[in-house]
Amino acid sequence: MGAYPQTAGHRRSAALRRTWIGSSAALVLCVTGCAEPAWHAEEWASKRPELAGRTIGAFGDVTPYAIASEGELVFFVCHWPLDAPLRVSLPPDANADERSLLDKALRAWEGVIPGLRFAVVEGSAQIRLRFRETGPEGARTAADCEVTPPFAGDPLRARLVSAQIDLRRAERDPWGKVVELAKNQVLGTVTHELGHALGLQGHAQRGKSVMVRETFAIEKIGENLNDEKKPKPLQEPAMQALYSLPTGTVIERRRLADGATASIDAIAARGRAQGAESITVRVGDHTAAVRWGPGPDLVYFLRDPAELLEGEIEFDDSLTLP
Repeated sequence: MGAYPQTAGHRRSAALRRTWIGSSAALVLCVTGCAEPAWHAEEWASKRPELAGRTIGAFGDVTPYAIASEGELVFFVCHWPLDAPLRVSLPPDANADERSLLDKALRAWEGVIPGLRFAVVEGSAQIRLRFRETGPEGARTAADCEVTPPFAGDPLRARLVSAQIDLRRAERDPWGKVVELAKNQVLGTVTHELGHALGLQGHAQRGKSVMVRETFAIEKIGENLNDEKKPKPLQEPAMQALYSLPTGTVIERRRLADGATASIDAIAARGRAQGAESITVRVGDHTAAVRWGPGPDLVYFLRDPAELLEGEIEFDDSLTLP
């Protein structure tokens, strides 16, 4: 993964940071009160004609994509274009039962987003799912958003271009014992991770969304989707709100102090000199990585973009340079 964050945008409160998706032993409940929405989404949505009369659910809990350029900080959303089916590659070692569960997750999201269609392929794919037997516990997703300058206007010229989902067949309990995941856990987990791959970064702080952090709730949704007699469809108004907006829709533009982006602008100049025509933004657990190219000097990082949007941290404290 290089210098990128390795997971999708998971906005975490201190009480929840040790939770991992897919492990029933890692259940953490929001017993001491949940965080306020990251931004005033309802007020913002009321001014967007695309969202008129819509319920936006936990859209206010999203972790935004973010870039800084020429004295300005821009927060925006990013999703896939739906002018063609999204190509998906399933794990080559998946057995028949696992492929059936993965297919159920794909079809569940097709029922949420009008116009979304997946095409399962064997070769090159925009979204790749793989089972991982080693490394950190939990499922992990990385979704890359390509943004083409100039960065003015609304929407930006932005779109998701690739996503990688790493899944687990088993987790370790608090005592280190390997525990195989049940079918409903696998189905709930892959559905959750597909939500990140489709562009909904962060976690819903409350509600029955599959994009919550609590593993029990995610497993329950997996159980509902896996019900052979009467499967229950996903109810995901936040995802529907996301795809009602043009990809690249700007949440906020913020002017910065003079010279605040000088180092970033120098990175952009180096990238352009090496032939870069666009940037790639990836939102991780606590960091947005903005890359102008493959070199180690062509990337910068913005720590905690949700908190940056809220004003809880300053831009200078958020910025990390190579």
